[in-house]
Amino acid sequence: MNQHTLKSFDADIGGMRGNVTAMGSLVLGQFSRSLDAVDLGDLRLAEQVLADELLVNRYHLQADRLCSQILATRQPMAADLREVIGAIHVVDDLERIGDEAKRIARRAEALAPRGGRDALPLARLRALGEIVLAMLADALDAYARRDARVAASLRARHAQVDSARDSFEKELRGLAGADPASTDGAMDLAFVLQLLGRVSEQSLDIAECVVNVVEGVDERHSGTPVTGA
Repeated sequence: MNQHTLKSFDADIGGMRGNVTAMGSLVLGQFSRSLDAVDLGDLRLAEQVLADELLVNRYHLQADRLCSQILATRQPMAADLREVIGAIHVVDDLERIGDEAKRIARRAEALAPRGGRDALPLARLRALGEIVLAMLADALDAYARRDARVAASLRARHAQVDSARDSFEKELRGLAGADPASTDGAMDLAFVLQLLGRVSEQSLDIAECVVNVVEGVDERHSGTPVTGA
C-alpha cells in the first residue's frame, strides 16, 4: 500500500473500531438499566431499555456496513482480516446481549406489580447480575485495549456464574413450591437468571474474540492457530 492508501485503510479500521466501541457502551448501559429495573421495580427504566433497541440496531447495521465495505474494497489479510472478522463477531454478541437486556426489562415489567416482592431474593439476583455486568465491562475494555489476557479471567468467572446460577435455580424452585404467593415472582427471577447466564457466556465470547484478533488463536476450538495468522 502507498502512504495515502495506508492512511485511508487505517481510518476505515479506526471507524469500525469506534463503531463497535460505541455500540458496546450503549449495550453495557442497556444491560445495567435492565438490572436496575428488576431490582427497583422501576418501569421507566424498563421502558428505556426497550427504547434503546432502535439505536442498538442502528449501530449493528452500521458496523455490518463498515465491515462489509472493508472486506470488499480493502481485501485485508492476516491480522487485519482477523480484526474485521472479530468486529463482526463482537457486534453480533452485543446485539444478543441487547436482546437479553430487553427480555430482562420485560420480566421487570411483569414483576413490578406482583405482590410479595419482599419475599423474593432480589438482592442475591442483583449480586449475580453485578458480576455479569463487570464481565461485560471487562470484555469491552479488553476489546478497546486489545488485551488478550482478560479471557482467562472471564473464563473462570463464567464458571462461577454457572455454578451460582444452578444453586440459585434450586432455591427459586423451592420458594415457588413452598409459598404459592411467591410462585410467579420466583419464576420471573428464574427466567432472569437464565438470561444472566447467557450474557455471561456472550461476554466471554467477546473476550475470546480479542484473543483471536491479537494472537491468531481461536479459544473456542482448543487453541487451534487460525490459518493465515
